[in-house]
Amino acid sequence: MLGLLVATDPAWTELATRNLPALLIDHAHCEMKAASNAMSLVARYGGLHELLSTQVVLRLSDVAQEEIEHFRLVVREIERRGEVLGPPPVDDYASDLRKGARRLAWTERSHERVLGLADRLLVGALIEARSAERFKLLASALEGDALQAFYAELFASEARHYRTFIDLANDVVGDEAVVRERLVALYEVEAGVVRDLVGRGLRPAIHG
Repeated sequence: MLGLLVATDPAWTELATRNLPALLIDHAHCEMKAASNAMSLVARYGGLHELLSTQVVLRLSDVAQEEIEHFRLVVREIERRGEVLGPPPVDDYASDLRKGARRLAWTERSHERVLGLADRLLVGALIEARSAERFKLLASALEGDALQAFYAELFASEARHYRTFIDLANDVVGDEAVVRERLVALYEVEAGVVRDLVGRGLRPAIHG
C-alpha cells in the first residue's frame, strides 16, 4: 500500500472497530495536526521564495483546507455519538518517525534548509500513506456502517495527499533521484517505528 514496507497488524482493525469513539477522537486530532503541519511549513518557509514558491505555498494551503474539513466532519460524528473531542492523545508514531528522520543522514549534501524542508514533506507523505492504509482497512471492516463510505472517501484523499507531498519535495529539491533515494530510506524508518509500536501494544488510534 503506497510503498509501505509493513502492513498493519490485523488485530488493529478489530481493536479500532470495537472502540470507535476513541478512534474517532484520535482521528479528529490527527486531522487537526495535519492541517497545522501544512500551515506551519508555510509559516516557516513561505518567506523564503527560493525554497517555497507561491505555487507550493498554495498547494500546502489546499492540503490544510482539506484536512480542516475532515476534522470538522469527524467532530460532527463524535458529537452525533454523544462523545466530546477532549485533549489530543499521544501520537508516538508521528513523533518517532520525525526523530528517526532527523537521525538519518542524507547522502546528498546540498543546502541544509532544503533538506530539512524536504524531510518534513516526505515524513508528511509517509504519515498520509499510513493513514490511507488504515482508512482503507476501516472502510472494509465497517461494511454496513455509516462510516464505511466516509473512510473510503478519506482513503482516496489521503492517498492524494501522499502524492502531493512527494511532488512538493521534488519541487523543492529539484532532483527526483535524490528524493526517491531519501524516501526509500524513510520507508525503512517508518517500518521500524510501526514494528516498535506493535511491540508496545496496539491502541484504538489511527497510528496506534
